[in-house]
Amino acid sequence: GYNQGIELSTSWAILDELTGFGYFNWQDSQSLGYQLNNPAISGMGPMSRMTPLNGMIGLRYTDFTNKWWVQTDVQMVAAQNRLSADNKWDRTRIPTPYSPGYVVPTLRLGYEYSKNVNINASVSNFSNDYYRPLGGGMNAAGVSGLIQADVKF
Repeated sequence: GYNQGIELSTSWAILDELTGFGYFNWQDSQSLGYQLNNPAISGMGPMSRMTPLNGMIGLRYTDFTNKWWVQTDVQMVAAQNRLSADNKWDRTRIPTPYSPGYVVPTLRLGYEYSKNVNINASVSNFSNDYYRPLGGGMNAAGVSGLIQADVKF
């Protein structure tokens, strides 16, 4: 079998305080697989839990002191309907005939308190979309928040 793909990322300083960024990921694969309900049947097909076409775009503003920043980004994941034989039978992780696509918008805020302490907060999936990452086995949370402190010694 084989696994091949492309991953691209970029960022662009639009202004001194404003940066745009993004990434793009595409994968394709083929491998010899066996059907779980009948191991005597084999054939070429996609590898298990192959990443669907996905990407992210975002914008980040950093104030002139470089202490505060605010960022918004949108992660986009296409539907994955090219499933391996075992993924087609795994209704625990992939309950529908395929993994539908989704879009997750996020808003983040950060503050550099000192050289060794950063504080961040974010609100993710504020569109409250219902989605399940391919092969994850669990649905993602609806609107969710995170507060984080990064302390370096």
